[in-house]
Amino acid sequence: MTDFLTDLFSFGNLSIIDFLQMSGVYDRVITILVLITLIASLMLCYFGYRLIRVWMTILGFICGFSLGAAVLGIFMTERLWYYYAGAVVIGLIFAILAYNIYLVGVFIMCGAVAAITVYGLLASFDLPEILPQLITILSFVLFGTLAVRFSKPVIILATSCAGAYYAVRALVKLVDPLAASEAYRMIALGSICASGILLQFLMSHGKK
Repeated sequence: MTDFLTDLFSFGNLSIIDFLQMSGVYDRVITILVLITLIASLMLCYFGYRLIRVWMTILGFICGFSLGAAVLGIFMTERLWYYYAGAVVIGLIFAILAYNIYLVGVFIMCGAVAAITVYGLLASFDLPEILPQLITILSFVLFGTLAVRFSKPVIILATSCAGAYYAVRALVKLVDPLAASEAYRMIALGSICASGILLQFLMSHGKK
């Protein structure tokens, strides 16, 4: 995933990471991105179901943009303005569909949340190159389908677990004890995930 994003935002032989390092703002930008990730992850964990249309729209755009960039990249070897414009247009189409067609949005949102989390977990294992991609695609389809069939519990479980996972990953960058101890990370992950699930079920009680 990181390699894909680095290549996506490369200009000639210069990647966005190279540009930030040359500009001397790399560490500052990374810290800001980590804080944004932490806030977004906690919101996803605790308000995934309540803000469902917001998440559907955001993840719809991300899925559409990524898919558009991947497909257009097959036909366009150079990253010119119309390459990015085409990817943005496809992203907007997916975002509009996700927002206006509820079941499409639920499928995309839960599928994307599951796929991103599974891909992040698989990065820790030394697997054959194609296997993580296949498992990620299968998790996208499986969780997306389950969410359409059992929307409320699957949405709450998926958003709470994914939000907790990425919140802990962000906290590891900010809190030294978490970075040094796997036990602390597991406790933090379990606590955030469980509280997210409980709070979401309590806030959505009586809602379909």
